[in-house]
Amino acid sequence: MADEFRNFKHLSGVMSNGVDFKIIRRIGGPNTAVVIAPHGGKIEPGSSEIADRIADNDFGFYSFEGMRSSGNGRLHITSSHFDEPIAVAMVRRAKVVVAIHGRKDDGDRATVYLGGLHADLSEAIGRKLEGAGFCTRLNGHKFSGTDPANICNRSNNGMGAQLEIPATLRRVLTQCGKEADLAAFSCAIRAAVNEHL
Repeated sequence: MADEFRNFKHLSGVMSNGVDFKIIRRIGGPNTAVVIAPHGGKIEPGSSEIADRIADNDFGFYSFEGMRSSGNGRLHITSSHFDEPIAVAMVRRAKVVVAIHGRKDDGDRATVYLGGLHADLSEAIGRKLEGAGFCTRLNGHKFSGTDPANICNRSNNGMGAQLEIPATLRRVLTQCGKEADLAAFSCAIRAAVNEHL
């Protein structure tokens, strides 16, 4: 299904900040890394919480969050058209960008699909996640994230990493009582990011 809105300007002419969506940002420490959830809140549930945990207080954090009572899928702007100004400014200043997305299970409830133009970082994230007991796939899926216009690739070096996390795994990582799983997942990604700073 095609997106309803071409870009953020189109969306913001119809939807209202603070009513339909909100933007959360946090500047991290001295590191030049940012973790983003461009389809956060109720658009791709769990993606904001996972991105926030990865960023912690060291990396920058950005989330565009749907907050409607229903119909949050309308707020989805595909990554290659995602041009919300705060996100663009944060990403442009960053050396390392990690974008957290949610995907449908589509028969695979556990595998994180990796993409983006920062192949070394994506591979490192895959190795670290596999080492922590998670399943990943770098190739052979439809979420390559290699369009230079993709928000994850608009860093100061023109590349970033994209993670597509299945709905079931997002629910597991963000449910009460699974803090250890989220910590392991986040620490694995943070370790990969730190290797590339």
